[in-house]
Amino acid sequence: MAKFDADRAGAIASFVCAVHCAAVGLLVTVLPLIGLAFLHEPWVEVSFYAMAVVFGVWAAVRGWRLHRSFWPGVLFATGLSLVGFGHWMAGRHAELSPLETLGHLLSAGGGLTLVAFHVLNARMTKTHACSCHACVESRHEEAGA
Repeated sequence: MAKFDADRAGAIASFVCAVHCAAVGLLVTVLPLIGLAFLHEPWVEVSFYAMAVVFGVWAAVRGWRLHRSFWPGVLFATGLSLVGFGHWMAGRHAELSPLETLGHLLSAGGGLTLVAFHVLNARMTKTHACSCHACVESRHEEAGA
């Protein structure tokens, strides 16, 4: 059975989130015409944000246990902040205003920052090779899988 990789799942979800934020911001007037108006609904936005939090916290905690670097966590917090602030900004302004567009772009940038967090965290976790219990256990699990 394959082991769940929170960084891989999070990177994919974050990329989809970034594309969603950019597309909704650019295509907000066209979405209802092509039957995709639901993409601009609050429940979709909350779902993406919740997935980012769950996958991100899972990956960040696992990564911290292995590599003890705070830099991936900084990227994670920055990405979540950009997504949250961007959605707040977009929701506070009328459709098609420059500030709403800026909010969508900030959210997309936050999604890409979350992708960068997952990539960095995965690389640091994979390349970390010390003799601490967590590293030895992780290598043992990977060898057995």
